[in-house]
Amino acid sequence: MENRRDRERSRYKRGMASRTGVEANRRAGELYTSTSLKLPKDAKVFQIKSDKPLKLDILPFEVGKGNPFADEGTFHYERTFWVHRGVGPDNNTYVCLREASRGKKPCPICEHLQKLREDPEADEENIKALRPKRRQLFNVIDTANRADGVQIWDISFHLFGELLLESLEDEELATDRKEWCEFEGGKTLRLGLKEKTFNKQKFYEVSRIDFVNRVKDYDPEETLKKVHCLDNVVKVLPYDELKKVFLQTGEETDGNGNHKFRRLDLEKIADMSMVQMRNFIIREDLDIEPDDFNEEDDLRSALTKEIKAKIGDDDEDAGTGSKSSKKKAQDEEPSEIEEGSDVAWDDDGDEKHGTVTAIDGKKATVEDEDGDEHIVKIANLTLAPSCEKEEEEEGIEEGSEVNWTDDEGDDHNGEVQELKGKFAQVKEGKKTYKVKLEDLSLA
Repeated sequence: MENRRDRERSRYKRGMASRTGVEANRRAGELYTSTSLKLPKDAKVFQIKSDKPLKLDILPFEVGKGNPFADEGTFHYERTFWVHRGVGPDNNTYVCLREASRGKKPCPICEHLQKLREDPEADEENIKALRPKRRQLFNVIDTANRADGVQIWDISFHLFGELLLESLEDEELATDRKEWCEFEGGKTLRLGLKEKTFNKQKFYEVSRIDFVNRVKDYDPEETLKKVHCLDNVVKVLPYDELKKVFLQTGEETDGNGNHKFRRLDLEKIADMSMVQMRNFIIREDLDIEPDDFNEEDDLRSALTKEIKAKIGDDDEDAGTGSKSSKKKAQDEEPSEIEEGSDVAWDDDGDEKHGTVTAIDGKKATVEDEDGDEHIVKIANLTLAPSCEKEEEEEGIEEGSEVNWTDDEGDDHNGEVQELKGKFAQVKEGKKTYKVKLEDLSLA
C-alpha cells in the first residue's frame, strides 16, 4: 500500500508541487543557525516574536538540487531537511548527511546513534537527543511588514507544517485551497499562535490556520527574482568534516579519518559519568567491554589506560607530554566553582551573572538571570559574592528527609543523597531528583 510519502512524491511528479500536496517534516523547534544554513547575503530571516496572530503569504520558488519532495526545475513552496542538534562543544545544529542524501551517504552521527541503539545499557536520553529532527524552510512575506520583503522562515514541522499538511489534505476544503500559494490568485495564511516553553526557552506553535483571499497578487516575473532557492540554503557538511565536529577533535585524525587521541581526551575522561564513558567507548570503537566493570572508577581506570596506550602509539612526544601535563596539573589550583555556584563573567564587555548548572571538563553551563544558558570556560568565571554555601544554615544535609514542590505543583518527599553547591540530589522511591536547596524544607 502506498504510504503518505510515496503519495506526496507522486503528486509532485505530476506537477502539483505548489498546490495541494505537502510532505513535510517532524522536527523540534529552534531558530536557524549558521552551522545548518548558508543564508544569502541579502536574505532576511523571519522570526515569530509574540503570540499575536500573523498573516503570511507563502511564495513558491524554482526547485534546485536535493529537494526530497519536489523535482528540480518545478515550483514548490517548502524545503524539507533533517538536523542533529546539540553537536560539538558549542552544541550547534548540523544537517543530517544520511537524510540529505536520501540514505545514499553515511552520516557519522547516525552511525554512532545506531551503536547506542544496539547497546542495552545506553542512555535513552542520549539516543533521543541524537535522532535527526525534521524542519522546513519557506519564502514568506509578512503582510503587516511588507517593507521587509521576502524572508526565509525556518520552522519545525511540529510547530507549523503538520497543521498545514492536515489543512491542505482536508477534502471538503481542497477545492477552495487549490491555488493557495500561487503568485496570482493565491491565499494569505492567517495564523493563530500559542506560546510554549521548553527548557525555559519560549517558542511559538501555530494552533490555527485560516486561508483568506490575498489583498494583492504578485507579479510572477518580478517576484521570482526575489524569492530564494531554498535548496541552496541548506548547508550539508562532508562526512569527514561532520565527524570531526561530532568527535570534537579539531583537525586531529589519523590517515583513516579516525580520532587521533591526545592528552585532552584524558582530561575529558576524568570528568565523565559511567554512561558517558560507555558512549565514548562505543563511539570510538575501543577494545573495552563496559559490562565487565561494575564500578565507575574501575571502568575509568581501564579507559584511561587504553587511551594512554593509544597516545603512546600516535604521539612521538607522548612521554614528554605526559610529564608536562602532570606538572601543569600539579601547578593548577583546584577550581572552587562547582554545580550550583553563583558566578560572574565578561561577555563582550557586559558583566553577566548566573548559576552553574553543569560542568564538563574545562567548561561550565551557566544559566543567567533571564533563564538563558551559556557555555563558558571555567577559567573565565569568578565566584559571585553571594556564592556562600547555605546548607548548614538551612539544616539540610546528606540523609535529611525533605519536602519540595516541583514546577508542575506536585508535592514530593524524599531523602537527600548528595549536596552539590546549591543543589541536592534527592531520592524519592526509585527516582532521584536534582533540586535547588532553596526549594527544600525539612520534613
